[in-house]
Amino acid sequence: MSTRTGALARIWAGALFELARESGELEGRREEVGALLEATKKEGGFLAAISSPKVTAVRKTAFVRAVLGDRFSRDIRSLVLLMIEKNRQAILPAVLEAFLERCEEEEGDLRARVTTAVPLRRQEATDLAAGLSRSTGKQVVLEETADETLLGGAVLRFGDFLVDGSLRTRIRELRERLLVSSET
Repeated sequence: MSTRTGALARIWAGALFELARESGELEGRREEVGALLEATKKEGGFLAAISSPKVTAVRKTAFVRAVLGDRFSRDIRSLVLLMIEKNRQAILPAVLEAFLERCEEEEGDLRARVTTAVPLRRQEATDLAAGLSRSTGKQVVLEETADETLLGGAVLRFGDFLVDGSLRTRIRELRERLLVSSET
């Protein structure tokens, strides 16, 4: 996710979060957002339908109302419809994830995403989460993914921070330095 997309997602999520908190419906909205996020991950058709340039805004609106119906609150339906109106539906999954992160922050938790070339061993993941907990003072929820293109090392994202200690990035930086020094 790009920095701009992340910033936009946090703005949309923040608006929904404040609305839910002010109405005393934060826990209910959190459950709905979690369910909608799972549905968008499992049912790629939902996101494709509301993002397709071939589908008119009127049909997208009707589709959202039919699919979300009474299973989701007016706030959630309104969020999705407003995102369609503003042509921001492509970032819906990022908005939903940002909302859940905001809920976790409210509870004193911190979601951290670590990407490594090979899956972490259980002890490595535990040690990483413990170290982040010590340095942030928050309970860390660690999400792990493996990406062999990193070659080695890790990329860690939490909050607005990105720590890239991957071998792929180090090789790229070394290559850039060598190119610059060979030009002089």
